[in-house]
Amino acid sequence: MEEAGPRQTIDLSGVWKYSCASEALLGEQPGEPWQEIHVPSNWHVAGLPNYAGNVWFLTTFSLPQLAADQVAHLRFHGVDYFAEVWLNGRFVGYHEGYFQTFVFDVTELVQEENTLLVEVISPNEDADTWPHRKRLIKGILNMSDCRPGAWHPQMGQDGNTGGIWNTVDVVIGHATHVHQLQVTPVLLSRQVARLQVNAVVVSPATEEIRALLRIYHIGESGRTLVVDEERVLRLNTGPNAQIFIETIEQPQLWWTWDRGPQNFYVVELELRRDGDLLDRMEVRSGIREFKIDTDGVWYLNRQRIFPRGTNFIPALWLSEYTKERIDQDIKLLKEANVNAVRIHAHVNRAELYDALDEAGIAVWQDFALQWVYDDDDKFADTAITQIQDMVRLLYNHPSIIIWACQNEPHRNLQTLDPMLASAVLQLDASRIVWKASTGEDHTYPGWYYGSYLEYRETPAEPLVTEFGAQALPSLDLLREMFPDGKLFPPNWEDWAYHCFAFHEMFHVAKVEMGPDIETFMRNSQEYQARLLQFAVESYRRIKYQPITGLFQFMFVDCWPSITWSVVDAHREPKLGYYILKRAYQPLLGSLDIREDIVSQGQWVNIGLSIINDLMDHLSSLTWILRVLDPDGVTLEQWSGITNVESDSVVVMGDPVRPHRTWKVPVDAREGAYTVEIQLSSYTGEILSTNSVSFTVHDSRGWIREY
Repeated sequence: MEEAGPRQTIDLSGVWKYSCASEALLGEQPGEPWQEIHVPSNWHVAGLPNYAGNVWFLTTFSLPQLAADQVAHLRFHGVDYFAEVWLNGRFVGYHEGYFQTFVFDVTELVQEENTLLVEVISPNEDADTWPHRKRLIKGILNMSDCRPGAWHPQMGQDGNTGGIWNTVDVVIGHATHVHQLQVTPVLLSRQVARLQVNAVVVSPATEEIRALLRIYHIGESGRTLVVDEERVLRLNTGPNAQIFIETIEQPQLWWTWDRGPQNFYVVELELRRDGDLLDRMEVRSGIREFKIDTDGVWYLNRQRIFPRGTNFIPALWLSEYTKERIDQDIKLLKEANVNAVRIHAHVNRAELYDALDEAGIAVWQDFALQWVYDDDDKFADTAITQIQDMVRLLYNHPSIIIWACQNEPHRNLQTLDPMLASAVLQLDASRIVWKASTGEDHTYPGWYYGSYLEYRETPAEPLVTEFGAQALPSLDLLREMFPDGKLFPPNWEDWAYHCFAFHEMFHVAKVEMGPDIETFMRNSQEYQARLLQFAVESYRRIKYQPITGLFQFMFVDCWPSITWSVVDAHREPKLGYYILKRAYQPLLGSLDIREDIVSQGQWVNIGLSIINDLMDHLSSLTWILRVLDPDGVTLEQWSGITNVESDSVVVMGDPVRPHRTWKVPVDAREGAYTVEIQLSSYTGEILSTNSVSFTVHDSRGWIREY
């Protein structure tokens, strides 16, 4: 979140003209008629579906006459992917990359009436390059098994994300102005912190001015001034780097939502000459410290923290990712007890990071490299430039705690990724920097191979950054995706285009399709939910011994599709969402039942662990364990009282033998039986509930009672 003071901003959003002519268009008469398009937008959703190539954009705008000491900057907040810019017939500049804000000084070019022409090029990669020698730095926006066509060699680049997807504006301000503010917090102790404020001030000449630095704490009680410093700046012509070091007594820290409040500090830099205000800029940041110890355990503000995370790919066409949709996603994340997200293999829009800051959700931020890229020097140069752009763009967000350079890099791991990590550390030594998420921390038993029961062995430890299974979305969305009789029985070619994995669903997971789409949807969602609960609880029961965190794959769909998400593209939760919400409770009674299917007369072993991710010591915690029949009638009940330390796991009973055993009656009827655990405070307040089911099969006639 960044604001400027006495500057005038002219927003150029609105209806522009566009043309797909191939030749250069430096005037107002292209080789084919202009058509209208709204800017900002991705062209796929604004009138050019599945188009890849070049598009010319044209608009006109008025500006007030500049004063002698004013400058004008043309600013683009996001263009995908190559951009060449002309203003009033003069070439302004060039840019590559989809997520960056880029700026041109147009002081000498602007006039009262202006014509802006932009050529945007967003190509598909050629067949010799894609998918194993890619050169476009777009991450999952260019290649992913969650986008149109998945990674099919012919259709995997459908739904091109090109366009002027974010706002364009002209900023008029004083020639002497603040170009950048960057805030680095250093927590010396719980009582003292320091803020290093790096400023870049641009001046048209050698001069002396006064700078006023103010720092405000933003908390529940409002805005409180904590630093008010004035100093003289001696500036040279051009950009000038300035450093301010400020001590903050009794710092108010930024926490994840489950650990504490989200405190912020606003840093404001004001420039004055002879009492006249020249410029003012303010940025929002927070004081927090994040470290990982030698065992891989995470520490936030010197307290251990266990990330209950998810991979997040919320939108494919970023112009559609509105504040309303962001707010909806944040609500869904917090209600699912998620305290950390991995922004998976892309850089999202600024409003999302503001919202994550405010929600108290920690961010693992991937750079936009997904799978394998070319390895030549020119590509490395481009990638280093863009990863440093990412760091500068997002630097002040306290929610960002990790930078990761690439997802599943294969051959790039040893050649490109060390250079990227070094480039990030040059700009930001205050955060954790990982070369890559290599795939060794991704695990998919029960989906790509084997059985989900293999999660009992807790593969990919200690930090598991991908696991899950696909499930169908809601019936309404399925009917929207597959009209004209293609829904059921399914047209598998159309389903594959929407990312459905036939082999994994039927041959590995062995999900039964059933006689209708309703049954198929229910069976797939039940399987995903069962896998997620089994995996999450198996991992959480050995928190810190050695599991240090979880990131389920994935949270929400970026377009109407069939994926690993627990929330579909219409933001309709699947059954897996509710199971994830339950399994991610900060206080959880976890049930370990080794039998999915039992027979009459058989013993059921019930293990119970109490997992506490909170910092509260829980005295006299009451637990009640019940076995329920298919009608919900209690057949057996046990209870007890225990103490649970903060941020701990308590294994109830003997660690070797099961906590409780229950014998299925020999005359029990077939069906789904449930074991339920309830945790309550000493006052009787219910703090947490959980349950797991197993199926009883009829064995009368061949099993005798012992």
